[in-house]
Amino acid sequence: RWKKMLEPIKASWPTSGVSIVFDGWTDPARHPLINFMVFSLNGLVFLKAMDAFGQYKNAQYMGELFIKVIEDVGVDSCVQIIIDNAPVCKAISMIVEAKYPQVFWTLLTTTCQLPLAVHPLFFAKG
Repeated sequence: RWKKMLEPIKASWPTSGVSIVFDGWTDPARHPLINFMVFSLNGLVFLKAMDAFGQYKNAQYMGELFIKVIEDVGVDSCVQIIIDNAPVCKAISMIVEAKYPQVFWTLLTTTCQLPLAVHPLFFAKG
């Protein structure tokens, strides 16, 4: 049922564009978790969460994850990536930009900046 509810939102992505939001954190058992969400003018979609336990989360590994998410969402739909300001994030952006230079990167210093980063201004395509 929920997949049916998401169909109109996902169908709008090629025309409205999207922002992919990354969030990483560690649970109480010290397992690193990686979340990807997609913002568009038509709503927010939680894309996936990954348990990265046992993975070496360097720029190459994370860059490959981002490239896969961009391709899953649709290369032409992705306007920007919103990511925190961890030291590895700049290296991740360079890896992804080498393949997809049209994607805009927004590095946040705090999660309080997120509402500004997903403002409709950032969804303008073209």
